[in-house]
Amino acid sequence: MPLFGKTAPAAMQKLKVVPRQPGDTRPLEPMIADALRKAGMDPDKFTLAPTTAGSGSALRGMPPAGSSLQHTFLFTDRSDALRCVEAFADRGRPVAITKDQDGWWVVINGSEDRLVDDDAEHRSVATEVTALGGTDRGFLREKVTLRTSVKR
Repeated sequence: MPLFGKTAPAAMQKLKVVPRQPGDTRPLEPMIADALRKAGMDPDKFTLAPTTAGSGSALRGMPPAGSSLQHTFLFTDRSDALRCVEAFADRGRPVAITKDQDGWWVVINGSEDRLVDDDAEHRSVATEVTALGGTDRGFLREKVTLRTSVKR
């Protein structure tokens, strides 16, 4: 059903490799069969099944793969921290919020472009966030590499 006059994007079905049930003779796509062979698995013993709603949760909360600039701010007021999260999340930026004894920590992922001046970008973000009540706690350039492995 369209929301606000926009059509919803088609849902991408996620699949996982599972042991084949007795009597199941459906062939796997050649690319998937080759990948299983390369992993040392017999493609005749496995098939694909839809993932469940909770699967993939191990990667939730992980920053996106690649290089990014992380801007960190501390808030003493929860509502100010949540306004900051909402402001940057609405722009499509990954934002994380945590709480400890010092207050509410908001980390905003910035540019992935290594050619961007990190200091200039951070000053720009910090100006906006400090106006929302946050205290600037610095930035760092982070490189994330996601690696998956198959357990047999």
